[in-house]
Amino acid sequence: MTRTPAPAHPASLATLLRELVVVAYVLGGVGCVAIGASGFVAAGMASTFGARFVAGSPPGVTYTGERCAEFQEYYAGECEVAATAHHADEVVQYRLAAGALGLLALAAWLLLRRFAAGLVEVRHLPRGLAPAAGAGVFGGAAVLLLPVSTMQLLFGVPGTGALLSAGLVAFVMCTGYLVTLVRVLRGGRGQRGPTDPDEPAHAHLC
Repeated sequence: MTRTPAPAHPASLATLLRELVVVAYVLGGVGCVAIGASGFVAAGMASTFGARFVAGSPPGVTYTGERCAEFQEYYAGECEVAATAHHADEVVQYRLAAGALGLLALAAWLLLRRFAAGLVEVRHLPRGLAPAAGAGVFGGAAVLLLPVSTMQLLFGVPGTGALLSAGLVAFVMCTGYLVTLVRVLRGGRGQRGPTDPDEPAHAHLC
């Protein structure tokens, strides 16, 4: 793989829009994978602390007899126990499904990089754009989720694990993107996309 020369002329608006779409697509795929990871964290919390920690119903919530029968058709125990188990499974399964979708999206991106690189090439956008966007999105999620889930944890609110698991993964992802951003900024290699053979195209998208 040879070094791609820097563009000699400004990119067209269509090219910039295409590259922005590529960056957004990859970040969306990474986001879905992060949601899937939070599903594994939530499953671990449910296994360790019980389903009520992840998806317990708030005080005062009641279910009709028909709804209870639906829960108890698949889960043993009293109505509340069956409902909690059902909701905990939903939290985990929906997140894992999102993670699988994210993996498929990223796999498609990697295939395009290999067989149709021109469609997903990012050369004109600043190197730090993707990690900065990732840090901002995941950082914002962590700021929203962790304080709320921490308060829930302190007051023993059922279902704390649902938000806490998501907030922890968001914090880890934000940290990873911040580390990448710092490396990019310290690299001092200019503002164009990655072109070095040792630093392949799109190296800073994930």
